[in-house]
Amino acid sequence: MSVEIERAIGRLESCVSGLKSDMAEVKSDMKAVRSTVDQARGGWKVLAAAATAGGALGAVLTKVTSMLLAAGVR
Repeated sequence: MSVEIERAIGRLESCVSGLKSDMAEVKSDMKAVRSTVDQARGGWKVLAAAATAGGALGAVLTKVTSMLLAAGVR
């Protein structure tokens, strides 16, 4: 092989090595993003459940209060 071809191969090997490390970093970052999104999904479910329970409790208290006031209980 000529010297220029060997230099070109050396440069390409260096570039490939750098790309491999960059891809490993991107893969790591994507795992972190996925973990955050999974946690957010769980948080929305808890928030929806809490809102539903609060709404149901408020409706029951309103109904009981209106029935007691209509019956004349003070």
